[in-house]
Amino acid sequence: MCSSDLIGSASATSNVTAQGGQAGSGQSSGRVGGNGAGASGSSSAVSGSGSASAGLIVMGGAGGTGYAGASGGQGASVAVSNSVSGNTTGNLSLSQAAYGGYGGASFNGTAGASGTASSSLTFSNANASNLMVSLEATGGNGGQSSGSGATVGAQASTTARITGAGNLQVYGSATGGAGGGSSAGGGKAGGRAVVDTKATTSGTSTASARSSATGGTGGYATGSGRTAGAGGTAQTTTRAVGGTGNLNADTYAYGGAGGTGSSGAAGGAGGNVTLDTASSASGTGQVSLFQLAIGGVGGFSDTGVAGVGGQASSGLLVNDSSASALYVNVQARGGAGGGTSSGTTGTSGAAIATATATGVGLVDVTVGATGGTGASATAASGRAGAKGTASGSATTVANKSATVAVTVQGGTGGNSSLSGGQAGAGATAVGTAQAQSGNGQTAVSVNAYGGQGGIGYSGANGGNGAAVTGVDSVSANTHGMATLTQNVNGGAGGYSYSGTAGDGGKATVGLTRVDTSAT
Repeated sequence: MCSSDLIGSASATSNVTAQGGQAGSGQSSGRVGGNGAGASGSSSAVSGSGSASAGLIVMGGAGGTGYAGASGGQGASVAVSNSVSGNTTGNLSLSQAAYGGYGGASFNGTAGASGTASSSLTFSNANASNLMVSLEATGGNGGQSSGSGATVGAQASTTARITGAGNLQVYGSATGGAGGGSSAGGGKAGGRAVVDTKATTSGTSTASARSSATGGTGGYATGSGRTAGAGGTAQTTTRAVGGTGNLNADTYAYGGAGGTGSSGAAGGAGGNVTLDTASSASGTGQVSLFQLAIGGVGGFSDTGVAGVGGQASSGLLVNDSSASALYVNVQARGGAGGGTSSGTTGTSGAAIATATATGVGLVDVTVGATGGTGASATAASGRAGAKGTASGSATTVANKSATVAVTVQGGTGGNSSLSGGQAGAGATAVGTAQAQSGNGQTAVSVNAYGGQGGIGYSGANGGNGAAVTGVDSVSANTHGMATLTQNVNGGAGGYSYSGTAGDGGKATVGLTRVDTSAT
């Protein structure tokens, strides 16, 4: 434990690091490496009116290695809860991080389990003019094995419930542990990441909450008939609550990458990510909400079947009755398919982004989706990109304005370096947008871009660009001014070095509009 207490305007700083010891190894079959040691700590900083900063890092010990058939030891789990504190009328900064211990590796035995990590803080302070809180958790990596006994990556989680009277910034992040790899068996999955962040303030003070979750990478696999571990999933929730001040709630979720397959093993699948109204806020000032979902990349395989890219879905439904202005931004990006030397490429992940926002003030909606890039191959053909789909809707009342801007991109085709082979085709893109106001201005736009074809190297042919069609994809309803924009672009054909280049994609656009209300 460390505490720094000062009076007046002097700054107070307390930084604490606690680490559990790494366990000893085990020798021969039937024996086990030692378990990693746990750790704990606390940190506090107090000043009168100066800056106060308290930081804590707690790391679990790694499990011991098992040799000659012995099992690996367990990594220590770490749970840090309400272990940082402070007080001042000036700037107050608190940070708390937890790291799970790695599972012990094993030579010809079973590896040790990885240690989970959690970091949680419930804290309230009515004095600080600015309060900044950062929570972090990283799960331990699974133990690797030269046999078939690898272990999964551990889960990581953070939970923040922070209340302040001044301006408030709260950040929570979690990263799942990497799955253990195996030289004579399948790889294990990466750990799950979970983040739940809430920032509450009042009056004219601002509140910003941000959550970021990243699934762990899958473990490697070796040998035909085996499969590398899948990437971990990510789950996030973010909320900001306030009075008349500006509020921001930002959510980021990243699927873990699939593990690598060698000597004919299949690559692991990239982690899928789904966000369903993960960002929210409540206040009478300006509210800004952001969501980003990114699917994990599929795992590479040299001569086997590569892993598929993770799907990405990000959807946000908002029905707000108090904010003076509502800004919504929703994004999704599909994971790229796993590449290969001379095996089979993995399919890439599709991306779907949707936002429907209703408010009583200005409503501004931005939506974007990009399909996963097609997998590339050295001695095989490339894979096609994945489809992108995006839709947005904004509704408000009276003379308030409603704006929707949708941008959607099909995935680029994968490259190929096989003479006479074929690079992957680009994928199509579909977007729609609509806006509604009483008699305020509305502006609606859709920009859709077909994916370009992959590049052909060493005599491979280039991939074809994607065709895109946009017909009546924008609409508006108001007694005021309405502006509608459609922009559709076919994908470029892929270049080829000494082969046949790909064809460009066709673009078709059309709009039929009958309006009896807009000025």
